Amino acid sequence: MDIDNLTPQRIQSKLKSNYFELVKNEKGNNEIWINDVSLIGQKNENRLTDILEGWAACNYCYMAYRTHSKKDSDGKRKNHGLNGIHDHLKHCKCKLKSKISLVNNKQQNVQITTPST
Repeated sequence: MDIDNLTPQRIQSKLKSNYFELVKNEKGNNEIWINDVSLIGQKNENRLTDILEGWAACNYCYMAYRTHSKKDSDGKRKNHGLNGIHDHLKHCKCKLKSKISLVNNKQQNVQITTPST
């Protein structure tokens, strides 16, 4: 599979169908790698996960973003960083729904006790 010819929509679809999987970035040096964003991987014939170089995805809606450019004629990539993902996370409806659900669950789990007299 030529990862340089994949589109964000195709990757998102393959993540939703479990053809690709989200992979925790153990080297992530940005806070969003902890909960919000993952690398994208695919199991190979040996059942090991190969990372799709140059891509990352939102953990909530699976929208994929390029972190690096396509390979140039020398086989090198330019780092695009995480700006696109940062912008996406500010408006991700799935992330917002997830946070609302967490707040509601916490409120339901709070027990109110009154002192006995």
